[in-house]
Amino acid sequence: MKRTIWSVGCLLLMALSWQAGAFNENDLQKLKASNECQQCDLIGVNLAKENLERVNLTGSDLTGANLERANLTGANLADAILVRANLGGAMLTRANLHKTSLLNADCSGADLTGADMTEAYLEDTNFTDATLKDTDMTGVYMEATNLEGANLVGSNLTGAYLEGVKLTKTNLTGADLSLVKGLDAVTLCETIMPDGVVNNSGC
Repeated sequence: MKRTIWSVGCLLLMALSWQAGAFNENDLQKLKASNECQQCDLIGVNLAKENLERVNLTGSDLTGANLERANLTGANLADAILVRANLGGAMLTRANLHKTSLLNADCSGADLTGADMTEAYLEDTNFTDATLKDTDMTGVYMEATNLEGANLVGSNLTGAYLEGVKLTKTNLTGADLSLVKGLDAVTLCETIMPDGVVNNSGC
């Protein structure tokens, strides 16, 4: 039931986003002037390499946005839509991503150390070689998510849903996997488990 609700919800968000078209120029100017733009239309905006430290984008639509290598340290992206966004190499340490949708987003090489990702939607999200150390991922939804080579040392995955997740060469040392669902359907190969033991069952 939870999976169905998430999927339908995200499809509706995607449809609404693409109907809206390009980003709102006034919203972009507001963002640049105040480092804050809540509930804004920033679809497809190019903010690559921008310094957006502590920016407040709560509830904003950044579908297809380019945030590659942007500095989003301490940013508030709670309830934001980042469907198909490019966050490759972005700095998201201590960022708030509570209930954020990152469907099909590219977060490869991103640094999310200490971020709040509780109840985030991460279907088909690419976290290859990303750093999620000490990240709170309580209740996240992950399906076909790629965490190959990612660092999840000390992360909290309590109650997370992990169907079809790729955990090849992922470091889960000290991670909390309490009440995790779908572990029987993940790929484990050269995976460092919470107790430090390497699991090669899926190689």
